[in-house]
Amino acid sequence: MITFGNHASAKLIGVAALLSLTGCLSQRQSFQPTASNSPAPAQAATTTMDHDGYAAEPSYARTNGHHQRYDFAQVSLFGDLPGVSSGESTQHAGPSLQQHTFAVEGACFDPVVSPDGKNMVFASTQHNLQPDIYLKPIGYNTMTQLTSDPAGDVQPTFSPDGQKVAFCSDRSGNWDIYATELATGKTQQLTDDPAPEMHPSYSADGRELAYCRYNMRSGQWEIWVMDLQAGQKRFVTPGLFPQFSPVDHRIVYQRAKQRGSRWFSIWEVEINGSGTTMPTEIAASPERALTTPRWSADGQFIVYCAVAPTEGQSDNAIQNAQVWVIRRDGTAKMPVTDPGTGSFSPVCCRDGRIFFCANRGGSENIWSVLPMITQDDSSVEANRPVALDGAQQTTGHNGHDEHLTGG
Repeated sequence: MITFGNHASAKLIGVAALLSLTGCLSQRQSFQPTASNSPAPAQAATTTMDHDGYAAEPSYARTNGHHQRYDFAQVSLFGDLPGVSSGESTQHAGPSLQQHTFAVEGACFDPVVSPDGKNMVFASTQHNLQPDIYLKPIGYNTMTQLTSDPAGDVQPTFSPDGQKVAFCSDRSGNWDIYATELATGKTQQLTDDPAPEMHPSYSADGRELAYCRYNMRSGQWEIWVMDLQAGQKRFVTPGLFPQFSPVDHRIVYQRAKQRGSRWFSIWEVEINGSGTTMPTEIAASPERALTTPRWSADGQFIVYCAVAPTEGQSDNAIQNAQVWVIRRDGTAKMPVTDPGTGSFSPVCCRDGRIFFCANRGGSENIWSVLPMITQDDSSVEANRPVALDGAQQTTGHNGHDEHLTGG
């Protein structure tokens, strides 16, 4: 048996709460929810996984005609999501690794970079037991707290114009999607379904929002798209962690096999005027779960997390999370970080840097690396993924220390 327990805690509440409800979870595990009308605690309950990567299903009850939310055993991203490939290009680790957040207590996670590459938003528990959303200029140590609700606020994302930040919160009793205007601080609730709805992503034109919705009847997560002006919603496909392409109406997401290992793989679908195209699988692995895919700024590459769960302690699963990059046509799949460095939740910046989370020194923080992608294999050395060690200190824009690591 594989056990994933308290290491997830609040630093992964956005991912963990989502995955603890996923339709790929087992009905074969014992699960003892505790009734609660308050936000879930910061510490995750222990969840036991079987060899297929399953965990317990969610449970709902009705009290006086209303849904009563139970605390879910929060499942880590790593493993329960649940050689050299041929291709046209080769990826190589850049010369430096930069640290962007410096939590000592709590954690920083769920990073997203603004369309102009100047700011990032993320969730953090460094000041509260429940996660809040923060805005931070890239290269500076100052940060602005955007939310301060007693409930959990996670999985932020920028609108295409950079003027709004959508996120999910359980402040209404279950997970719904909200949006905050950065100029005014005004917050609007976008979804209010009794079923959990999470992980928002704006379309390139800002008119639509893709998100995950848990179908309590079928027991699986589904991807939906909402017209932000008309308020109309439509089903797209089974799956989770959707992201709209920054250049068109393609959506990349993860979907689990319905047999065998139940590993997640990376898929793509396109939204058009007549409906939705047939889904296309971009990347899969017989040994790893491929999760949380994200587009590059030009829509030509996809970064994702690859996880190979291990027997024993949950910390081993954390260390096995690794960031990879692949072309959208499925070629040139290459690692960005070394295995054993515990790197996850990657996102891309317009300057080519890849931001991700990693636990180095006891706390989850946000880092970035600039990989080199070349068309000419003979002009560069063999690929060398970046490792999270040998950090050096430099001075940031505001005079405070930032950390760089040789690649």
